[in-house]
Amino acid sequence: MEQTLNCCISENEDIITVGAGVTLSVMAESELLKREAKPLFDAAVMLTGRGKEALEDTAVDTAMEASEDKDTGVKAPTICDEIFQNVNCGFTGSAVPCIKEGGTECHALWEKGCAFSVMGGKAVGTTSCVSACPVGMEIPAVLEQLRDKDGLEARRIIMKYNPMPSVTCRMCGQCEAACIRSKHDRSVGISGVFQAMGDDIAAHPEIFYAVPSGDSGKRIAVKGCGPAGVAAAFYLRKLGNRVWVFEQRSEEELTKELKKMIPDFPETEFSGYIRALSGMGVVFRFGADSGEWDENEFDRLAEGAYMSCSAPEFLREVRRGYETANRINLDFGLKSYMKPGKTFIGFDWEAFAGRMDQRIAPISSGLGDRDCGTDYGTDCGTDWEAVSTEAVRCLNCGCYGVNRSCTRAILTALDAQIRTNKRSRRALDFFSVTDPAGQLEPGEVIQTFEIPKSGDYTSGYLEFGHGSGVAFAYFVQHGKIRDARIVYSGIAPVPVRMIETEAFLRGKEINSGTMEQAAALVCREVILTGDGRDQADEMKKLLVRSLEGKEI
Repeated sequence: MEQTLNCCISENEDIITVGAGVTLSVMAESELLKREAKPLFDAAVMLTGRGKEALEDTAVDTAMEASEDKDTGVKAPTICDEIFQNVNCGFTGSAVPCIKEGGTECHALWEKGCAFSVMGGKAVGTTSCVSACPVGMEIPAVLEQLRDKDGLEARRIIMKYNPMPSVTCRMCGQCEAACIRSKHDRSVGISGVFQAMGDDIAAHPEIFYAVPSGDSGKRIAVKGCGPAGVAAAFYLRKLGNRVWVFEQRSEEELTKELKKMIPDFPETEFSGYIRALSGMGVVFRFGADSGEWDENEFDRLAEGAYMSCSAPEFLREVRRGYETANRINLDFGLKSYMKPGKTFIGFDWEAFAGRMDQRIAPISSGLGDRDCGTDYGTDCGTDWEAVSTEAVRCLNCGCYGVNRSCTRAILTALDAQIRTNKRSRRALDFFSVTDPAGQLEPGEVIQTFEIPKSGDYTSGYLEFGHGSGVAFAYFVQHGKIRDARIVYSGIAPVPVRMIETEAFLRGKEINSGTMEQAAALVCREVILTGDGRDQADEMKKLLVRSLEGKEI
C-alpha cells in the first residue's frame, strides 16, 4: 500500500501528535513524550529494550509498512505496529496441543496457574451462541446476570428480544449446538435455563406484560397473528401504542396449524401469550377478513401473517416482528424502550420485587442428577440451583486469548484520538473490539495519534507481566481525586477500562481505606478464568501502587 509515513512527533497548545510511522526507538528518546505523555514514553522504552520479540503476530499490513532502520537496514517496529498486534493465546503454537490446533483441551481455561480472562458483559465480537440464536439474544449477558444473582435484570434482557421465551426455548436448541464448551465437556444448558426463566415470565403476566404507563396516541394494525405479529404487537404496545391484531383464522385453527408444522410447538403456551398481550391492551380479532376492517383507520400497518415451518424459522419471525416494531417506534419518535430513569416501560419493578425473589438461589457446587444440557429443551423447572449452576458454566467465551499491547491501554487511558486519512475516533472506541484494523475501510490508514497534554493529570503505566499491566491517569485537587481513568492491558482480548472503580474513586481522598476498596472492585469488572487468583492479586497491587504515588 502506497502511503506517506508520518514519522514526526509534534505539539500544539493542547495536543501531542505522534505519527503512525514513528518508531518505538524514536519515541523512547522523545523528551516531549517524557514530559507530556509519560506512559507512552515508558512503554516505548520498555518495548525497545525487549527487542522485536515484543511484537508477536503483528498485523502491520493492514495499516502501514514498518519503518526501516537507517543503520541496520532492519525494519523497526512503529507505534502502529504495536497497536495492531493480534489477540494471542500462550498455548496456541506451543508444544501443548490445544482445541484450536486439533487437541482436546483448552489449556487457557483449564490449566492451573494460567490466568486468562474474558470480558464481563462487554461484547468483543459475536459469540458462537449469539450467532446461532435466530433472535440474536444476548445469551452471555443473560447468563452473566444469573452469575451475579440478578434474576430481574436477566429476565429484562430476555424480554428485550423475545416476548415468548417459554415457547421458543422449548423448540430450539441452536445456541446449545453452537456452544464451544461442548468441545471440552458438554454444552451449557442454555435452552433449559431460558425455558425456566420463560416459564417464570409467563406465570407473572401482571409484571412482565403490564399495561404501559403512557399513551403515544398512535393506532397500529398488525396483519396476521403469526410469531412476527405477536412479537410486533408486544413491542408496539410496550411504548403506549394502541394495537389491533387481525387474523383470518380462528385461534384454534392457528395453533393447530403451527402444531402441524412444528411438532414440538406448545399450543397452550402460545394461547397463554395471546391472553397476556390481551391483558396489556392488545386487541385480537380472530376470524377477521380483510374487508372487515379499514387500513385507513390506522397510523401504520405491520405485517405479521407469515407462518413458519420450523422452530428456527419461528424464532426468525419473532425477530422480524421485533425489528418491525422498532422501526415503527423510531418513526414515531419513540426511540427507546426505557423511560427516564431507565425503567422498562410497562415493567413493574416494584411488583416484581414484592412478589418474587429477584436474587437467584445460591450457586451449588454441581448439578447432581440434573442435566439441563443433555437434550435441547430439557425442563429445569423452577430448580434455580440448577439454573444458577448452568449459568456459571458459561464464561462469555468470545476469545480466551489476550492482547498484550500495552500501548492500546495507554492510549485509552490518555483519552487519545486516532486520526486516519478519512476520520477521527477515540481510542476508547477504536480498541473496543478484538481486531481494530478490521474497522478500517478500504484505503483507510492510520496517520496520527493525538494525545491531550498531561496538564493537571498524573499518569503512568505499571506492568506485572509480559504486556500485562495498568495504565492510569488521575486528576487530584485539594486532596481528592476529581477524575480517574484506569485501563488494564494483557488480561482480556481488548483493553479493560475499570468504569466502576473510576466512579468509586471520584471525590475520594487517597488513603489506605480508599485504596483497599478500589482494589477490591477491580476484579469485579472482568471474569478471570483458570486459576486467576494470582492475576487478581497483581491487578489489585498495581492499582494500589498507582494511587500511592499521588500527592495529597
